[in-house]
Amino acid sequence: MTQPGPDWLLIINRVIGTALWVPALVFYGVSGLIAPLIGVLALWVVGAIWLGIGARWWHHRSLLYAASPALALATWMLIVYLGDRFLGWTA
Repeated sequence: MTQPGPDWLLIINRVIGTALWVPALVFYGVSGLIAPLIGVLALWVVGAIWLGIGARWWHHRSLLYAASPALALATWMLIVYLGDRFLGWTA
């Protein structure tokens, strides 16, 4: 019997997801440039939650893991937009 080969779709999804996490974490890391301290802390908490979700999806759902950085960036943009719109944060 032959040994099963690697699951290429799983490997590709993990590589894409990991590569996309870099800019997502940069956005969360530099949030202090556009938000007050309480906003920065809130953004970091949300970023940590998304990172935890991504780590969980790494093992169970590789396609969702590849999409999780985009979801994290969308959440970041929504929080920053709402903070600017309703709380007066400015860039």
